[in-house]
Amino acid sequence: MNQFRIGPRLAAGFTAVILILIVISTLAYINFARTVTATEENDRTFRAVIAGEEMLVSLLNIETAERGYLATADGRFLEPYEAGREAFRRHLDAAREITSDRPQQQERLDDMEQVYEQWLEEHIQPAIARRHEITTFGDELEDLFSSLGGGHELMNEMRSTLRAFMEHEQRLLTERQDNVQALQLQTTGALATGTLIGALIAGLAGFFITRSITRPTRRALDVANRIADGDLTVDCSSAYKDEVGQLLNAMDRMSDRLQAMMQRITDSASRVASASEQLSSSSEQTRQGARQQSDQTTQVATAMNEMASTVQEVARNTQEASDAARDASTKADEARTVVEGSANGINQLADEVRQASGVIAELEQQSESIGQVLTVIREISEQTNLLALNAAIEAARAGEHGRGFAVVADEVRKLASNTQKSIGDIDAIIEKLQSGTREAVGVMNQGSESAGRNVQASQQAVEVLEGIIAAVTHISDMSNQVATAVEEQTTTAEDINRNITAINDVAAETTSAVDEAAGASQELARLATELQDVVSQFRVR
Repeated sequence: MNQFRIGPRLAAGFTAVILILIVISTLAYINFARTVTATEENDRTFRAVIAGEEMLVSLLNIETAERGYLATADGRFLEPYEAGREAFRRHLDAAREITSDRPQQQERLDDMEQVYEQWLEEHIQPAIARRHEITTFGDELEDLFSSLGGGHELMNEMRSTLRAFMEHEQRLLTERQDNVQALQLQTTGALATGTLIGALIAGLAGFFITRSITRPTRRALDVANRIADGDLTVDCSSAYKDEVGQLLNAMDRMSDRLQAMMQRITDSASRVASASEQLSSSSEQTRQGARQQSDQTTQVATAMNEMASTVQEVARNTQEASDAARDASTKADEARTVVEGSANGINQLADEVRQASGVIAELEQQSESIGQVLTVIREISEQTNLLALNAAIEAARAGEHGRGFAVVADEVRKLASNTQKSIGDIDAIIEKLQSGTREAVGVMNQGSESAGRNVQASQQAVEVLEGIIAAVTHISDMSNQVATAVEEQTTTAEDINRNITAINDVAAETTSAVDEAAGASQELARLATELQDVVSQFRVR
């Protein structure tokens, strides 16, 4: 069995069990189908027996209804009679349908139907018709009752037929029940037998398959344990063709390769130990040189840091001077702008003062014109007053006829007096206005002269500020040149400082790398020794 692989062996065992299960399931299914068929036939038989009993009940109902009607002539007895006939026909049809595959039963039902029709036509229906015609109790009624004996014979014949019909169905029912019990016993026996055979075959297959797998597996496990303990001299070859045999052959090849590998590792460990000692010596020398270089570059870096600090201080002072020059230039520009704005404002103010002086002079001329107009008005009012006096005198001369005219003349005289008074007030106001105008013209002329002098002073201040701005600009340019040179020197110093720092970092890294290399070489030597110890634990051919 070990000549086959494990997969086919397991598949063969499981296939055998599955085939047994299929056979058992097929037998169980067949017997179950037979049981279902027998149960359905039993159900048909039960329904046939019930149909026979219902037909017998229908016949009894017909007979009872007939006797009741013959005895009483009450039409109510005809209702169960008709119902019995309908029920008998319905159950007869049901019995025919149920026993359609049984010729003997169909023949019994045909015979019974013929007797039933004969019984109705010859006895039941004629008796009911005759009783319907008889209205009084007498000899005819006695003869009618005496004729019922012939109907009893047909009724007994139908009962015998129905009894034979139902007995036949009962026998069929008994036979099917026996068949069902036999099928149940057969099914139970088949299932038990199949289960035992399946269990036996599964147990045997499992035993042999397990044995064929575990025996070589134990050998493979023993070989693996010996190899794990360092014994590479174990023989792992196997003649088995299954997976375990292939595993043993693979372990045999692995053992051979491990032996060759252990030999190469031993040689390599010896060479690594020798090389690590040489590397440790070289690392020590390199470490000392790297430390000296690191100390020297540290001193140079310190000096460059001090120089860079000094250069940065000079650059900072120069930058502050340049900033102060730029601030002075900015403020001088702002002052020039303010002075120019003041000069422009003063010029504008002088122009406005001159314009105001002209307006006031024109106002003085207009006030003199107003004075002339007032003189004319004053003369007109004086003449009006004289005319009013003359008119009053003439009105007084006219007497009663000139009274109304005198009143008007008096009013005109009053108006002329008021006009003269107002003219006097206006004349006083105009004199004050002319006096103020003359003073304003004088003040305006003085302001115009002062504005002219201020404009000249502003122009001189602008010229001075432009000179200051030019000087400050020159100072700022010189400061910028100094700042640029200082910045270049600072950049150069920083580059030198960075380079020295980088050299110092490289030297530190070199020192660290040398230290690590020295430690690595020592660790490598230790590992080489441990490797030799480990390899020595394996036994090789």
